[in-house]
Amino acid sequence: MVGEYHVSEPERLVHQALSDSLLDFHLSDTASAVVHLDGGANLTLRTLDRVLRAMRQRLGEPQHLVFGTRVRPEPREVVRLTAVIGGLRPRSVRDALVAGATRPAPLAAH
Repeated sequence: MVGEYHVSEPERLVHQALSDSLLDFHLSDTASAVVHLDGGANLTLRTLDRVLRAMRQRLGEPQHLVFGTRVRPEPREVVRLTAVIGGLRPRSVRDALVAGATRPAPLAAH
């Protein structure tokens, strides 16, 4: 999942990166994430902290979260977030189980 947003709004960056991609999935109890942030010289530790907090909140405290960053020498107004999320399951399986179905619906091949 990839998102780009203004450096001053890291929560919106996380929302943009994860919104469309996670609509058809939910996280399992063993979810994990690898997150990479690419920004300029004006990228602060506070911004990094806000991104990580937003990721944890959005993903429901993943079991493993690996984070890396690249800071380019020149200031940049846009920050790019790349995330690889593990432990996703189609919502249809969870919905079938929650609804009390005896067997989960078969997964459709894509």
